[in-house]
Amino acid sequence: MTTKNQYFDKAPLQEKLFNKLLGKAFIFSPTDELWKAKRKACAHAFYKDRLTLMMETLRDQIKLAFVSWDEQIEKSADGSTVIDIFVEFERIFSRNIITIAFGEDVSEEQIEATIESPVGSGIYEPKMMSVRELLHSNTEDIAKYAILKVINPINIFLRWTG
Repeated sequence: MTTKNQYFDKAPLQEKLFNKLLGKAFIFSPTDELWKAKRKACAHAFYKDRLTLMMETLRDQIKLAFVSWDEQIEKSADGSTVIDIFVEFERIFSRNIITIAFGEDVSEEQIEATIESPVGSGIYEPKMMSVRELLHSNTEDIAKYAILKVINPINIFLRWTG
């Protein structure tokens, strides 16, 4: 599979199912010249040295989280604190992704984003938010809408209707 992957195409049904969510990403695309060009363009991210750097960045983000937790414990009167692990892991991983993507942790930088307010209203307004909050918001939107697109009953007919 690693040396002859050009002979193993992805199933066209999966490409149709995930097209709305992922667009023309090479993950489900057939192995053609366009796929080869896209794969080559992102291949640098999968070299051993690059993956090592990603793991070191993750380790550094985890160490920062531990320092923060220690500070919270020391500040408390009884030497304990409540830590929401879900929120903390989201912060660790979003900072990791942001640091890898931008070369530094800009997760708390404030930017103006256009978001739906209130959610589900169809009304979009500008709002100042951190890069981390925006990444979290986008991830939630992708997860929320992806399941609706994947389980949509009309997808049953995609094979015949396109």
